[in-house]
Amino acid sequence: MLKSIHKTATALFTKALVGLLILSFAALGIAEIFTSTDNPTIASMGDQRISTHDFKRRYQEQLDLIAAQYGQHLTPQQARAIGVENSVLLAMLNELASNAYAQDLKLHITDNAVVENIRRDTLFAGVDGQFSPQLLIQARNRLGISELEFITMRRANIIRDHIINSLLEATTVPPTLYNAYQIFNHEQRKARYFVVDTKHFNVPPSMPDEKVLRDTYSANKSLFMTDELRDVEILMLTLSDVKRKLKISKNQLRKRYYRDIKNYTIPETRRVLQIPFRSVRAARKASNDIINGKHFDIVAKENEANEEDIDLGKISKDKLIDPIIAEAAFTLKKGEISKAIEGRFTVALLKVTDISPSKVIQFKDVQKQIRDNMINNMAPYEMRKLLDSIDDNRLAGKSFKEIAKLLGITFHEVKSINRSGYDTNDKLVISSPDLNKIMLSAFESAINIENDFIKLSDGGYAWTKTSSIIKEMQKPFEQVQDEVKKIWHEKQERK
Repeated sequence: MLKSIHKTATALFTKALVGLLILSFAALGIAEIFTSTDNPTIASMGDQRISTHDFKRRYQEQLDLIAAQYGQHLTPQQARAIGVENSVLLAMLNELASNAYAQDLKLHITDNAVVENIRRDTLFAGVDGQFSPQLLIQARNRLGISELEFITMRRANIIRDHIINSLLEATTVPPTLYNAYQIFNHEQRKARYFVVDTKHFNVPPSMPDEKVLRDTYSANKSLFMTDELRDVEILMLTLSDVKRKLKISKNQLRKRYYRDIKNYTIPETRRVLQIPFRSVRAARKASNDIINGKHFDIVAKENEANEEDIDLGKISKDKLIDPIIAEAAFTLKKGEISKAIEGRFTVALLKVTDISPSKVIQFKDVQKQIRDNMINNMAPYEMRKLLDSIDDNRLAGKSFKEIAKLLGITFHEVKSINRSGYDTNDKLVISSPDLNKIMLSAFESAINIENDFIKLSDGGYAWTKTSSIIKEMQKPFEQVQDEVKKIWHEKQERK
């Protein structure tokens, strides 16, 4: 089906997209989206729609992204001037048209395929190269959406990619471009090189006089500077802060356990043997032979099926593709052989050799998992509430320290740190994967300015304020003579 999409999709897709744009702008108007409460839908196609809520969320995400990149918030007027509203709406209309077209084609992708797509995504690969659930949770938290919403979003993206790729299949690449690409990617070269190891050269260990050293010092003054040091206040709203504040009672955990009991139920599994036949008549004859005493394995061999071919393995009912075969297999008793079964794809005799009954995992064994899942789902909403509280308190004139104490979040007051986050004792002042971004904010700021937020990798936020600056200074020659001598010797070795 996908291979034929490019024959008709381009025209339909373009007409639908342009039509939606015209209707949206004419009937509503961009600015009115933020003030109107009468119409919750901005645009629709079939049962696909763009809600006012979804647009506002995507619009805010785009503003947050711009703020994180450029270090300042845009006013509504500035955002409108650079076309943020239009670009967000255009992207959403593009997605809407794709989704509606996919629905018309009845394109679908299974949950397992979506999950596998997520697991293969390098964006969610940890340092070991394997899928990291924590990175996935962080991505969801940054978007402020639930697990179900993320799965739904990813499913739509995969289907849209299939549609777009099918449209591109008919595109012909110019031979010149193709050849250049092949050369660039596949050209191989042989090279020979040698390394000069200066350790094997007999450099005279002569000691330069003070004038030579002072000349070397003067020529390399930039190498002998003290670090610029700053006193900095850091307010942080981390994912750990948010999770620590979320309290879930045991009663709530039990309710969630019983609500999702299917997720904690290990289904019944059976070892199923299946002999396929080409006709109902052949299957019935084999069934009669078994009733008259012929062994199941012998019947299988007579029908050119060995033991490996007939063993479907230990399997649950939902894993059997043919529902008729599945129903029959899970009706048999252990050791029982079925009569001829006419399935959707084959006619077969079945035998069940082992049964493992279904089992419910006890609450105590999954209590922590349930708590973690609930907290992970609640965290984005709690994060948003705390962020609003921080903004309100900053507007009210409260200091970072007061806000941290009031809301129970992280605050650091550090003295004499350099751009790398180390103090004068060469000690790292805070431990954070976002230390570089935090230090960049602190060292690009003037004194006593509360900077705009920094987006943290766990989905949280940080703010910095520089209270004091000690400028970098030239180290005196007497203090760095040993370093100067080292530079002089290295220069001599390179001659």
